[in-house]
Amino acid sequence: IRIKSGLALDLGCAAMAVKGEKVDTKLPLAKQGWYHGAVSRTEAEATLRSYSEGSYLVRSLLHQSRHEYSLALKSARGFMHLRIQFDHKSGHYQLGRGTKLFPSVPHMVHHHSIFRLPIKGAEHMVLLHPVMHDTL
Repeated sequence: IRIKSGLALDLGCAAMAVKGEKVDTKLPLAKQGWYHGAVSRTEAEATLRSYSEGSYLVRSLLHQSRHEYSLALKSARGFMHLRIQFDHKSGHYQLGRGTKLFPSVPHMVHHHSIFRLPIKGAEHMVLLHPVMHDTL
């Protein structure tokens, strides 16, 4: 067993030894501190720049439907922007296509604060540190 990027033990399985901060799945997305609303990709990266690897925020995609979001994540290789898609057939959300479905974005974020992201290039990543928006 060895530590990879200080984020997780490499056990060859989906479960992680390091868990991110707890997400309250009872709160709607709009009330989650890590939900930044309609900010651009550039603004999301500027916000994440001073934070550590594994830091993340969720933003709504500009000019998209009300069910389209993006997970912005700081990784060892820079920034990643992962599309959160709404599956109209099931009424659930998923990170990319063909991945696990969740009843809400907070449920999806909670899951990925415990289990690895199912995305190529981010297989070792877990959502560790939510970046809270300013609530002035």
